[in-house]
Amino acid sequence: MKVYRLSRTAIGGAMQRSKIRWFCRSVGRLYGTLLGVRLAATRAIELCLAVAKARAEISRGQLDGAEKTLWTVLSSDPNQPRGVDSVGIIRGRQKRYAEAEALFRRVLSA
Repeated sequence: MKVYRLSRTAIGGAMQRSKIRWFCRSVGRLYGTLLGVRLAATRAIELCLAVAKARAEISRGQLDGAEKTLWTVLSSDPNQPRGVDSVGIIRGRQKRYAEAEALFRRVLSA
């Protein structure tokens, strides 16, 4: 029967490789988290710019284009207050007051 001995270098090397793997996994998770935060921030900025574009279209009287832009925003984030508020403004300009009121109440309750 063979008896295997593990030398200190073999044990130390295995522990070192284990630490390196742990470190790489940790860095990977951190990078993934930071990348996710960056992507979320970029998406939030894109949504805000789209709402600003829609508000400008509303002020120019281009309600159809503004509504299309806002529905794109609201499909990504249905509770985006400025987007819901802007759709309420459009409904008011279209003299659909009951829908406008419901949208404004939705914004106020959030």
